[in-house]
Amino acid sequence: MIILDTSAIIELFSGRGKYKEIQQQIQLHSAAISALTINELLVDAHPNKKEILMQFIRSVHILSIDDKVAYKGAEIEEYLIDHGIVIGRVDILIAATCLVHDVELLTLDKDFERVKGLQIIEL
Repeated sequence: MIILDTSAIIELFSGRGKYKEIQQQIQLHSAAISALTINELLVDAHPNKKEILMQFIRSVHILSIDDKVAYKGAEIEEYLIDHGIVIGRVDILIAATCLVHDVELLTLDKDFERVKGLQIIEL
């Protein structure tokens, strides 16, 4: 299983850039997303795209934010703060979800490279 970040899903639906590579990864692996990704996708989505995104969301496994993810997120954030590294809290919790579930992250967002131990699929 792999977790897709919002940036990868946006690229997939844009039909540009690395969308073919993302499609291949989804075909090779079981795809999942963080529950937080649903929020990111739908808040910024054009009204005409929401139904397509909802179909995609229903087709993948959704990983919730539970207490283990919350604790891991706090650990990651403390480490980043101690080392003067700043990334968004949503990204921290998505990274924590990957680490807790021991799965790779498919993303185009370079901020994730700053999270120690996170396995990122390079495209």
